[in-house]
Amino acid sequence: MIPTIGRVIRFLTPQARGNRGSYRKLLVWTGCITVCIPVLLASTIYYQISKHQLEQQIFSESQAALTSVKDQVELFLQVIEQSSHDLAMNPIMKQKNLSGGQSENPFEEHLEILSDINIKKNSNGLVSEVYYYNQDEPDIVLSNYYGAMPIRLFPMRSEIEWHMAGSERTRWYNTNTPDSSNKGLISFVRKLPLNGSGMGLGQGLLVFHMEAAAINRYLFRDTSTKGQRQEFIMIDEQNQLHLFSYGQKEVFGNQIRSQTVDYISSSGQSKGNIVAPGLDGRPASISYTKNAFGRIYISIIPEEMITERLTWIRISTILVLLFVIAIGLMLTYFSSKRIYSPIEQLLKYGNRFNSELISKKDNEFEFIRECFDHLSRETEKFTQYIDKIEPTLRERCLQQLLEGEYLRNESLMSDCRIYGIQIQAMHVMIVVELQNLEHETRFMLKDKPVLTYAITNVMQELLDTHKHITGYVVSLHGHVAALLQFPQDFMHPKMLELTVQFARTVHETLEQVLKLNVSVGIGRFYTHIADMSVSYREAESALLFRVFNEMEPVLFIEELENNWKQTHHRYPKDLENAIVDSLIKGELQEAEQALHKFSEVLRTTHSYNSVYQSYFLLLSAVISSLEEQGGNILELLESNWFNQLKSKQTSRDICEWFTDVMFPMYRWMSENHRNAFGKNAIGQVSHYIKENCSSDVSLVQCAEFIGLSPSYLSRLFKKETGINFLEYVIECKMEEVKRLLLDTGLNVGDVAAAIGYSERNMKRHFQKHVGMSPSMFRANHR
Repeated sequence: MIPTIGRVIRFLTPQARGNRGSYRKLLVWTGCITVCIPVLLASTIYYQISKHQLEQQIFSESQAALTSVKDQVELFLQVIEQSSHDLAMNPIMKQKNLSGGQSENPFEEHLEILSDINIKKNSNGLVSEVYYYNQDEPDIVLSNYYGAMPIRLFPMRSEIEWHMAGSERTRWYNTNTPDSSNKGLISFVRKLPLNGSGMGLGQGLLVFHMEAAAINRYLFRDTSTKGQRQEFIMIDEQNQLHLFSYGQKEVFGNQIRSQTVDYISSSGQSKGNIVAPGLDGRPASISYTKNAFGRIYISIIPEEMITERLTWIRISTILVLLFVIAIGLMLTYFSSKRIYSPIEQLLKYGNRFNSELISKKDNEFEFIRECFDHLSRETEKFTQYIDKIEPTLRERCLQQLLEGEYLRNESLMSDCRIYGIQIQAMHVMIVVELQNLEHETRFMLKDKPVLTYAITNVMQELLDTHKHITGYVVSLHGHVAALLQFPQDFMHPKMLELTVQFARTVHETLEQVLKLNVSVGIGRFYTHIADMSVSYREAESALLFRVFNEMEPVLFIEELENNWKQTHHRYPKDLENAIVDSLIKGELQEAEQALHKFSEVLRTTHSYNSVYQSYFLLLSAVISSLEEQGGNILELLESNWFNQLKSKQTSRDICEWFTDVMFPMYRWMSENHRNAFGKNAIGQVSHYIKENCSSDVSLVQCAEFIGLSPSYLSRLFKKETGINFLEYVIECKMEEVKRLLLDTGLNVGDVAAAIGYSERNMKRHFQKHVGMSPSMFRANHR
C-alpha cells in the first residue's frame, strides 16, 4: 500500500505535471477533494457526537456518585445527631438542665456524665471529643479528653461563649474560625434542655468534635472516582465548606466566594449539571444536589479529565480518517487511471479492425470517427439480422414473463416495446397439455418436444387468422401457452366467450389434424401484462381439475374454483376398507370394482387437492396393509409409488395405475415376498439371538430389530423354525452354557450370570434340555 500511495503523491506533485495528461491530473485532484471533504466532515461530526455522548456519560456517572456520597454523608450526620440526642437524654444531665441549681453530690454526677460521654465517644471512631457545659456550674466543663476541667483552662472556652450567645438550638459548624484554637474540626452543637424549656434559651451545651480529615477519608474511600481528580464538597446554607474529598484544605471551614457556588445556591432546582469555573477558577463539569436542610453537595470534574478521556476518540478518529483518505486516494487514482483514457481504449479497439475496412489516420480523432462510422454500418446489418430472429427473442421474453423473472416493470415494458408485444390491452393466458401420451402407439415419450413444436405452430396459425383475438404462442416446460389479447373496451363475458371458442377450436383442430387429445386451461383476465405470470399459473391449476372432470377439454379456473367452494367432501373410508380387504383376500376383481366406486365418489368433490389427497390416503392404506403382512416399509417405499401416483393427471389414469400396477404388485409381494422375506427375517433374528445370549433377549426387542410387529414375528418364527420364540432363545442359551462349561474354567454360578440367568433357573433349563446337571456335563465331556 505504501508504494502505491507514493506513486499517487508523485503523480499529484507539480513537478510531475506536464501538458500531456493534464485532464487526467485534474480528474484525480477533483476525486481526491471529493473524497477528503466528506470524510473530514463525517469525522468532525462523529467527533462532536462522541464528545457530547461522553460528556453526558460523565454527567450521569458524576450525578450517580454524588448521590452515593450524599447518602453516606447524611447517614453519618444522622448518626452523630442521634448520638447527641441520646446523650442529652441522660437523667442527670436532663435534670440539671431542667431544674438548675447546685447538686448535693456533684462529683458523682460528674463521673456518671463523663462515663456516658466516653461511651458515646468510643462507640464512633470518627468522634474525637465530646464535652458538656452547664450554666449552673459555670466554672466546670466535662470533657472525655480533659475530664472535669475548669473553664478558664479549657482550650475552647471562646467557642462555648460563642455558642451560648447564639440562638440556634442545634447546628453544625467548623472550627476554622479566626479565634478558634483548634483547626480542622467539624462540630455538632446541641443546646440543652432538648425541648427549649428551663431557665433560659440555653441552660447547657453538648458538643461533638470530629476531625475533618478522618471524616473525608471515611466517607470518600469507596467513591467510583477514587484515584481521579474529581472533587466532592459539601457546603451549608451560608456557603461554608464542611467536607471535601480532594484538595481545597486552605478554604476548609471558610465561606466560599465563587460565582458558581452562588449560582448553585440561588438556583431553585434541587439538582442539576452545569459547565462553569471550579473553585480554582478553571473550567469544569459540575453536578450538584440539595437536601431539605439547606446542605449542598457538589461534584467538580476538571475539564482536563474530560479531555483525557476524549484522547482515545481523537486518536481513533484520526487513524480512521487517515486510513479512509488513503484508501480514497488509491481508489481515486486507479479509477481515474482506468476511466480517463477512453481515447486510448478507442484507439486500441480501432486498431483491431481490418486495415482494409478502416484507413489509418494521423489524427487520432479522425481515426476514431472512422471507427464509429464503421460501427454504424455494422449496426445496420445487425439490426436487419435481429429483425429476422425477432420471434425467437420475443419467445424468450414471453418465457421470462410467464416465469416471473421480471422484477421491475420498467424492464418488462422496455422489452415489450422492443419486441412489439402489445401492452394496452386485456390479457389472458391459456395452457394446452397433451393427454395420455403414454398410451399413444404412434409416439413415444421422447417425441414430446416434436409434438409440442407442432402444437405451437397450429395454435399460432389459428391465432393469426382470428378476427378479434391477437397474441403470441410460446412453449414452456413441456406445455404450450398462448397469450391472448383483446381491446380494452371489450366486456368480460364477450372476452370469455371468445377465449373458450378459441380453446375449443384448438382442441378440435389438433384432434382432427394431428389426432392428438389435448386439454386447455384458461386463467383469469388482467389489464396489466405483468400479471400474465399469475394467469399462467391459474391456467396450469385449471388443468389439475381434470382429475375429476376429464371429459371436459376446456377448463376455466374461475368457474372451477366457484364450484369447489360450494362443495363439501367426506373421505370414503368404507370403500378404502373394501379395497384393502379384497386385496388381502386376493380378489383383484372386487378390489377394482370398489376402486371405481371410490373414484366416482371423489369426482363429486370438485377439488383436485381433495382428490389427490384421497388417493394418497388410499395408497398409504395399501402400503400399511402390505407392511402388516410382513413387508418392510423401506423396501415398499423404494418404488417411489407416491411420485408415480402424483404424475397421473386424470381419474382414469389413476384408476388404471392402481389396477395395472399397484394391485398386481400387491398380490405378488404378498405371495412371494412373504416367503423370501420371512426366511431372511428369521435368519437375522436367529443370528441376533445367538449374538446376544448374555442378555435378556425379548420378542419386542427382536421385532424392533427386524422391523416387524411382535405378533407377526411370533407367527412367522413358529412357521419357519417349528418352535416358538421363547423355546429357541432357551436352546441358544443352553448351547452357550455348553460352550462355557467346556471352554472356560468358570464355575456354574458365573456361567449362569454370563447368560443372564440365575443359577437355579439355568440348572433347571439345562437339566430339561440336556438330561443332566451342568457339573455332570462338564465332568463327562472334558
